[in-house]
Amino acid sequence: MKHAWCVICACVAFPLFAETHLDVSQLVGTVTSALAVDRNDKRIAASLKSVRLTERLTPEMSALLVSMGAGPETARAIEALRQQSAGLPVPAQDALSTTPALSGPEQDEIIARMRRYVSEYLARFPDFIATKTVRQYHNWRDIDTFFSSWRNEATRITLENQWNETGAYTTEAAYVAGREHYGKTAGKEKRKSLPPVSVGEFGGMLEEICDPSRAAKFAWDHWQMVNGTRAAVFAYEVASEFSRYSVCCRAAAQSNGTPRQEYVKTGHRGFVAVAPQSGAVMRLILYATDLTDPGGLNAAGHVLEYADVDVGGSRHLLPVRSTAYVRIGQSESREEIEYRDHHKFSAEAAINFAEDPAPRERDRTTGH
Repeated sequence: MKHAWCVICACVAFPLFAETHLDVSQLVGTVTSALAVDRNDKRIAASLKSVRLTERLTPEMSALLVSMGAGPETARAIEALRQQSAGLPVPAQDALSTTPALSGPEQDEIIARMRRYVSEYLARFPDFIATKTVRQYHNWRDIDTFFSSWRNEATRITLENQWNETGAYTTEAAYVAGREHYGKTAGKEKRKSLPPVSVGEFGGMLEEICDPSRAAKFAWDHWQMVNGTRAAVFAYEVASEFSRYSVCCRAAAQSNGTPRQEYVKTGHRGFVAVAPQSGAVMRLILYATDLTDPGGLNAAGHVLEYADVDVGGSRHLLPVRSTAYVRIGQSESREEIEYRDHHKFSAEAAINFAEDPAPRERDRTTGH
């Protein structure tokens, strides 16, 4: 089964914290996600100021978390959380650990289990429908103003050092006969003519790192608690010559002089969290590589989380949350996606599918 997969420039939303109580495992997941889908150290640090821990963040755990890539402001915010939690009970299990280190044969075995799991997972993937809720954020105020500027019209935008929520919508997402489909936007909020951030979350992202034709390179990195399970986390990398990962958008002029969206195929790297005994993939973190134009599309990231979901009386590990990020010049967009109410697809299902986003470009850039 082959999957087309691309990330499309729209937005990517990681919500700012209100007063939030987290255990250490949740803090680790939150910070590692933020580091993947936000490139602003001060913004991440500010979001942590309202967090209140329910467990002790030890000095060892704090140092490991900072070593995951935290900037100086985020590191200071983590240290403040360590001090704030000093009198709390220690977690029953380490949320983050580099010991015991896996030997070479142990690493190879877990990776082989993961490849087998993904191959079988894609083969038995159920036809289903889920409700998809999307929240969009940008570091500018007026999305219409931004796209006027992107169309080279004489309009200026004001960039801000914070996320502004610019919209939310609900739609239906379905996986039928090996393909993803999306229903038309429902509810009061519209997507303001923006395409969805990504497609391929129901299978393409897994195939992109586990299909042998992608020639992904894996390296053991650390242990991490994910949804109460101790997962082995591997760093991975797929070179651009083997990748089918595409990012939108780079503006390109058509013959009549009007701009069009141009998709950019890139390599990617990141982290995959794997249940060591079953090989089940529990979490993916991705960073696009080879985006080097400082004034154009220059950054993209994606976090995808899985959970055990009932579909028609049987259990399946399916995507439940997705967060993505793109940056064009200094303009940043984030989108948070939640999938819920999964149920079995039937021919009688009442869903009004929208057109597949940018099918010609996606087919061309992904080879499908």
